[in-house]
Formats: sequence, C-alpha cells, structure tokens
Amino acid sequence: MTLLENWRNLAYGDGLDNKKKDQLWNGYFAIEKGIYEKLLADPTQVVTGTVRELAEKYETEILIMTGFLDGINESLKDYENPIDTMEEDTEVKIEIDPEKLYYNMVAAKADWLYNLP
Repeated sequence: MTLLENWRNLAYGDGLDNKKKDQLWNGYFAIEKGIYEKLLADPTQVVTGTVRELAEKYETEILIMTGFLDGINESLKDYENPIDTMEEDTEVKIEIDPEKLYYNMVAAKADWLYNLP
C-alpha cells in the first residue's frame, strides 16, 4: 500500500471507533495548524525534501505529513506532488499559492486555518 492509501485507511476507514477517529482528527488539525503557521510566517518560502524529512522538520509522523500533503496539494503553485504514489523517500515541494490556499481553506470550512494571520 502507498502512504496515501495507509493514511486514508486510517483516517476514513472502519478500523477506528468514533472516539478514536475524533482523537485522530483533533490531533491532526492541531498539527496541521502548526505547520500552516510556520509556512505562512513566510508565504514565499519554498520547502523541499522527502516526505520523511518534512515529517521530521515539522515534528510529526509520516502518515500525518502524508495527510497534510494530500490536503495542501491543490493549493500549490502550478504543480502537484505525486501524492498517489509517494513513499517516505519521495521528494516533494511545498510552494503555496496564497490565493488558492485561502480559497481552499474557506471552501473546506477550516476556520481554524483561514483565520491565521
């Protein structure tokens, strides 16, 4: 299975009861917010590295980073990362398009994100 398949099975699959799903998602959203705070401190920065390196950089697990990369993929400047096939050693790039990112955050009703400075 790919990283994305593992992430989606964990996040959306039937292996967790509702309490554990809530814990997973609440933890994910807190980590996601922290990563966005770092990225938006300098929205012109380009972050590159393997999935593993980015997980280490942002102090999270590889599957959580996979979920983050899946979520941000449509908000990147003129490209997408190979999220369907990426593995721990796949090189990825995060170069956000601020307008796309804001639009996608609002569309997802992610007020904990689109209210970030």
